Amino acid sequence: MMPLAENAGSEVVVIKPARVSVGVPVWRTMLWSVQREIWENRSIYIAPAVVAVVVLLSVVYSIARHPQALVLLAGMDPETRPNVMSIPFSAAAAFVMMTSAMVAVFYCLDALYGERKDRSILFWKSLPVSDTTTVLAKTAIPMVVLPAVTFVVIVVTHLLMMVIGSLLMAAHGVSAGMLWRELPLVKIDLIMLYGVIVSALWYAPIYGWLLVVSSWAKRATLLWALLPLFGICIIEKLALGSGYFFEMLKYRMNGFFVPAFGIQPHQSGDAHDMHSTIRLAQLTPGTFLATPGLWIGLVVAALFLAAVVQMRRYREPI
Repeated sequence: MMPLAENAGSEVVVIKPARVSVGVPVWRTMLWSVQREIWENRSIYIAPAVVAVVVLLSVVYSIARHPQALVLLAGMDPETRPNVMSIPFSAAAAFVMMTSAMVAVFYCLDALYGERKDRSILFWKSLPVSDTTTVLAKTAIPMVVLPAVTFVVIVVTHLLMMVIGSLLMAAHGVSAGMLWRELPLVKIDLIMLYGVIVSALWYAPIYGWLLVVSSWAKRATLLWALLPLFGICIIEKLALGSGYFFEMLKYRMNGFFVPAFGIQPHQSGDAHDMHSTIRLAQLTPGTFLATPGLWIGLVVAALFLAAVVQMRRYREPI
């Protein structure tokens, strides 16, 4: 709508139309923005689901190929049997979690780069949605949505594995009640829920860095995400003979195991599953929340996101 002009004596008074306030609550705009990200990035839920299907098919194939394993399982010591039965369940959860982690990395690298590349940023900026809301919605995908999707897929996969395992055990003359009675499935899923929450908080600065690269780079986002980190490590080693930056990166990748679970990553060389290595009594959320590395990482992530908001506000399409 063009401004109106009226003559007031010898002066021209420009009357601008009043800005109409839509009055949409912030939480609703945020929710809509998150839904938009999910609609545009179906790999958020398709990739973990596909991996879960592959795991289920692998379990069926393995049991069909080695049916004698069920007979051996029934003859095991009752104290050892729950740990052995939980191995495929923990392995299935680990595969789904690793898949979700890869989806999170590639989503963050494409979150702002993609809309600049296809020039859709021009359309989204024309909507009454602030850059801050848009960036926070994109951050919610790896921090909130993907952990929730991961946990749901793990629970559904475990239940299907229980049903399929029961049918196969019954077909081979083994009591299926043993599986439901002795397998600590609830404890395994609670540990997994705790794990996805802890990892999402711990990896927040990594997601922030990837979003910075996505909002800045004009091409090859993965290369720009890794090259500066490797460059700093090499320069520090050659110039100072130290490796503090590399140790910091390594700490950021797996440093949450000790404060969150009370164990070193890959502490034992034995082929233990997650349940036999980590028990509910070992979970230490208080120690994890009191870890300085967690809060330093969250502060760094907040600084990264503030930079992303500014870059999205002024960056042009590629």
